[in-house]
Amino acid sequence: MSFHLKPAIREGVFLNIGLGGASGSGKTYTALEIAMGIVNNDVSKIGFIDTEGRRALHYADIFGKFQHIDFMEPFSSLRYVDAIMAVEAAGCKVCIIDSASHGHNGTGGMLEYHDAELDRIAGNDYTKRQACNMLAWVKPKTEHKKFVNKFLQSRMHIIFCFRAEEKVKMEKQTVKGKEKTVIVPIGWQPICEKNLPYEMTCSFTLTPDKPGIPIPIKLQEQHKHIFPLDKPINRECGRKLAEWAKGTVTKPEPSLSDDLSKKIGLVQTENDLEICRGLLNEAMPKLLKGEISCLKKEFAEKEKSLPHMVEDLDKKLAEGDDNLITPEQRQQIYDVGRQQDMMMVHVDGKIVKHFEITDVSKLRADQFDEALGLFK
Repeated sequence: MSFHLKPAIREGVFLNIGLGGASGSGKTYTALEIAMGIVNNDVSKIGFIDTEGRRALHYADIFGKFQHIDFMEPFSSLRYVDAIMAVEAAGCKVCIIDSASHGHNGTGGMLEYHDAELDRIAGNDYTKRQACNMLAWVKPKTEHKKFVNKFLQSRMHIIFCFRAEEKVKMEKQTVKGKEKTVIVPIGWQPICEKNLPYEMTCSFTLTPDKPGIPIPIKLQEQHKHIFPLDKPINRECGRKLAEWAKGTVTKPEPSLSDDLSKKIGLVQTENDLEICRGLLNEAMPKLLKGEISCLKKEFAEKEKSLPHMVEDLDKKLAEGDDNLITPEQRQQIYDVGRQQDMMMVHVDGKIVKHFEITDVSKLRADQFDEALGLFK
């Protein structure tokens, strides 16, 4: 068999999107919103594999007549494959599976299949059951891999909804000099095979207290601008994701992390630093762990270098011409600007532009009153 190589171009990419959440977190609604964005509101191009007792039909009055499969037990991996193939054959462009969790812990799902295999191999022999536990996973995981391979090779976009449950983990911690085992909450976790959310193009957790607002499980850099972490996912997200999949080059909007990083870089006074500290604390719930770590590092470095920056500028002004403003006058201008919620760098910019000078240190003493007036 011969193979043909050609230059790699992002085009004709098919999406796999995961949404995990408890009841009331907005999984089904969000999945339909994304799907509507992908198909440009042509609801007839959406196929819905419904394992939840026809609950998807509750949304037909809102979104219109999507194609619907009432998917009954057993929820084996191979029956999911058959259902996906049926949606493909119907000519749908997007398939929603709600819920894929039944394939894990539902009737006929992976866990039940494993137990049946263990019964077949070891019966009621407890010692043998322990020895054959891993062997009993061979057939269930083989079928699960066929399911994964099917959706990865599918020529339509697929959105997976997963149920979720709050989980905890056991950790060793030192308390008052003694090592103890403590229970640590790890939040909502999707009910599925542990690697499945990472097979997706992107995947998120949704929570009942903030329906539709994503908490990333997997979110790559090229998709971050598509999914704001402080707003519910909507069909505009689906539209942008579809454009990306087609190969369209879209200009990412500056992320919250990028905006904060820029503001930290512009800090020149203690007041600027405190403003940035407040903005960073306010933004924490909307940022990824990696973004928080980077921003904290940038903030710490700026905080450390700040005294030297102020000293250098004061020295520059003090050594200047007697006709130039003094450091005290410069600080007075900054104080007035601060009352207008302006950072030092913005005050400098306004002065430089107004007086057509290259640097605030070039401001003459006879221009001081006029400079103050710019910020009143």
